[in-house]
Amino acid sequence: MSTSIYFVLLLFWPLILSLFYYWTDLYVINLCEIDSCPVCYGEDLCHRIENKEFHLRMSSILDFVYNFISVKNVYFARFNDIDVVIKKLAHQSDLNRVNRKMIDTIDSDLTRVNFLVNTVKRDFQVCDSESAQTFLEVIQFKKSSHLDTLLSVNVEPLLMEVFHKNYGFPVPKVYGYCGRAVIVENCGETLNNFKNIDWYDRAYIAYEILHAANLFVFEHEHFRLYLKDISPDNIVVNEETLEVCFVDLGHSILKRKSASDDEIHISNAYEDGVYQFSKDSICEKDVSDHNVFSVCALLLSKYAPWPMMHGGLLHSAPENLTRHQLFEQIRACEGRVQNRNLTHRIIHSFNIMKSIRSILLPRNTSRYYKIWDYGN
Repeated sequence: MSTSIYFVLLLFWPLILSLFYYWTDLYVINLCEIDSCPVCYGEDLCHRIENKEFHLRMSSILDFVYNFISVKNVYFARFNDIDVVIKKLAHQSDLNRVNRKMIDTIDSDLTRVNFLVNTVKRDFQVCDSESAQTFLEVIQFKKSSHLDTLLSVNVEPLLMEVFHKNYGFPVPKVYGYCGRAVIVENCGETLNNFKNIDWYDRAYIAYEILHAANLFVFEHEHFRLYLKDISPDNIVVNEETLEVCFVDLGHSILKRKSASDDEIHISNAYEDGVYQFSKDSICEKDVSDHNVFSVCALLLSKYAPWPMMHGGLLHSAPENLTRHQLFEQIRACEGRVQNRNLTHRIIHSFNIMKSIRSILLPRNTSRYYKIWDYGN
């Protein structure tokens, strides 16, 4: 009997396999909810999806689990031999509440500004009306119904386009939209997967993360972006190149750059032993050290709490480096020293990068190419 079943499976295996892939292609189409348009994110990639050019990744049991038991409504696929991520941007219950009537309430720039500034308990916050207005001017390329849907659900793809990878920001490339899905570059695995790799590789990753924290604050033409959820789950790393990407920009605070950097917000290191921050405190000053503080306190510090980078990304240093000034600089950056001047904290972040650079340069490997590109 078992031999007969085996023979039947072998005989019909090509048909079974083709039917399975046909079903997964239909699954991708259904994921996108194309019929929800125009109350959707966009339609530029719908014809590619309907032509079955996207295929869910099924190369391992883990892929199968991620794609069919997806807790975060995030799916992994292949498109033109490129690994991509299909993101729904919200839980299905939240998406079901988004309808035409809701979108019609924010169908002008004035109502959009008010919506961005005054809506409470939003993951994405803007500091003031001027910041909101400038943001809307920068993203005016979006069709109004698509823009309003993204504003209502999750602005993350809009921020990825404003802080574009082509401009040097460490974010995934946005390939396009279809219905209620955005397709972005798959940049790698989450930071937790790299916690125990070679120490020097981890030092290079730390260098990149700190550099990125400053990029979001200082390098955009119009804005400063403060990330509210800097965690190992929201930073991914390319295993081959060690290139870092931040994949959750939706939890953030956006502030329009002012004419000067004179007024500076200093993050409170730990109030009652708990990491915390205030949006109002960040917004009321020209510049905040929030990003740098968060990276040092939650990812680099040996006191980093679970579920952050418990024990610190740079744990178990080589014996010849255990007394290196790098670790004192990290303690200063996270606020565990008496001098709380922001200028010193920002300088500490650059000093950490400088120390890492001095450690990595003698290793003379092209894998750490950014320490030459960035300099210090």
